Amino acid sequence: MSKTKLEPDPPLASDTKANSDPDLEPESLVSEGAAMLWQSKAGNVIEVNFDPALWEKSILDSFSITAMQLLDHIDLEFGLHTGNTQNTGNTRNTGDTGDTGDSGSGVNVGMLLCGDARMQTLNHDFRGKDKTTNVLSFPTAENGFPGDAQDASLGDIAIAFETIAREAQAMGISQHDHLAHMFVHGVIHLLGYDHLNDEDANEMEAIEIDILRAISIANPYHDAGDDNIADEFAKQAGTGEA
Repeated sequence: MSKTKLEPDPPLASDTKANSDPDLEPESLVSEGAAMLWQSKAGNVIEVNFDPALWEKSILDSFSITAMQLLDHIDLEFGLHTGNTQNTGNTRNTGDTGDTGDSGSGVNVGMLLCGDARMQTLNHDFRGKDKTTNVLSFPTAENGFPGDAQDASLGDIAIAFETIAREAQAMGISQHDHLAHMFVHGVIHLLGYDHLNDEDANEMEAIEIDILRAISIANPYHDAGDDNIADEFAKQAGTGEA
């Protein structure tokens, strides 16, 4: 990854587009105690650092399958690398059609799976918010979209275990489905999307819903009850308005 160095040092990262100051961009995605590499047959990669005290093997085993399915689908939808460029409707397609089995030529996402304490530190250090949140994202490209650059790193995301568990319980959905949603939400932020106004929010939500539907996960925005809790949680992740 272009900005990711898997080194055992303290603090890391922040929310998507929360800071444009280059001095505040994360220089390393720091290990929480363990690291893994997830890779799909399409060649897409997620470099994972996680806190083993919180993120149990059973959760990671399930999430690894789901996250790679989602990243492959996002890659396919947006044509992010030349080995997987069948676009199904989104306009940000780049590259020429190629062999979808070109292992190692895919996109790369760094992911920190941490807890609330670590997330609160990150949120404070890089967004000025002294509270935890669900997902933070850091795009590699200046505009959040890699285009046809040779470096296929989309950027880094961080996800807080306890917050995900609390929010899933509040919405009455499985932790697995909410975790999948926050992963998608974070990666879509890496592609330059945001929800600072209603039009942008509706576009981003529609993209997330379509991606989640591809692996049979229900619409998180319209199935969360009258209070639309999922929409509020997503706003926290994207803008820091917790």
